[in-house]
This record gives sequence, structure tokens and C-alpha cells, in this order.
Amino acid sequence: MMTEELRPFSKVCRDCQQRFEISVAEQEFFNRLAAEKPEGDAERGGAGWFWPTRCAPCRAYRRAEKYAQPVEASAPDEWLICRDCGVDFQFGGRDRQYLASRGWTKPTRCRPCRTARRARR
Repeated sequence: MMTEELRPFSKVCRDCQQRFEISVAEQEFFNRLAAEKPEGDAERGGAGWFWPTRCAPCRAYRRAEKYAQPVEASAPDEWLICRDCGVDFQFGGRDRQYLASRGWTKPTRCRPCRTARRARR
């Protein structure tokens, strides 16, 4: 089976109407997805995905808008239970503001377990 050489190609963003490029790295990423899940529509790439229709800045803006969570500076700290070790850990203050500013949800692991998990990867 012969593989086609990948080349970057450009599309027009559906939000800002600017041209953006689908890089070879992005194409390889989507091809790996298709290889993992071969079922689906050939037009959609086999795995049920489409090529991006928005440029990276528009995608980032939509993601931030979708996941933005208001943060109250005076909100009391929460105590959460780590999913790995079961220890109670405190969540609030700067951690809460940092995660909310990026649109992330509450942590499910304590800081030592998160650090250990990153080290294993």
C-alpha cells in the first residue's frame, strides 16, 4: 500500500474569514485518529472527524468562552478527595483563579499525585 506524501494546505476560517494552514503535524494527528477508529464516513476521515474549520486563535477563543467559569475571590476554599490516594486536599485561592482563567475544571488529584502522574508520562 502506497502512502501519499502529506503537504500543508490552507482553508478559510469560518469565523474570521482569514486563511489558515493545516500543517503536516495536524494531518498526521488526524490520520492517527482515523487509524485507531477506522469505522465511519470516508468524507469525514473515517473516524468521524472533520478538518478544522476555524483558525487556531478562533478555536482558542471559542474554547475559552465555552469553559470560562466566574471566580469569586472571596469564595471559601473547598476540600476535595484525591481520586488516586484518597487524601483530602484543599482547593481554592490562587489555584482556583489559575484553573478558571484557563477554563479548566477542579482537580481530581492532590498535588503530589498530579506531580507523580506527570512524571510517569
